[in-house]
Amino acid sequence: MHEEVNYMSTGGYCRRPGVPTYKVRVTVVDAHPLCGAEHKVGDTFEQFGVKRDGVTGYMCPTAFAALAPFIYAMRYGATFPWGDDPDACVYCCPDKDTPVHFEVRRLKDEAEFPWG
Repeated sequence: MHEEVNYMSTGGYCRRPGVPTYKVRVTVVDAHPLCGAEHKVGDTFEQFGVKRDGVTGYMCPTAFAALAPFIYAMRYGATFPWGDDPDACVYCCPDKDTPVHFEVRRLKDEAEFPWG
């Protein structure tokens, strides 16, 4: 069925050998001028997963919490039927008064194939 992976030898997370992981870049594509986190159009963040440094730059924790399921899904190859581009989708932070729109993009040219 599933291959067993020694949890401790994988740096704290389990993955199947040979399955690619992708770098994901989050870019602000629209921002309300009164955003409390001061996000601006063009701000970018890269999410590298648990074995690296995490998110580069400052991202509003509430926005990150809303985007995290999509970031991690795209990191491991998911696609969403509501988008035209299988490698990118735009999502909004949950702040209804000062919304910020983020593009979550999978960088396929930077895939990693850990453990074989």
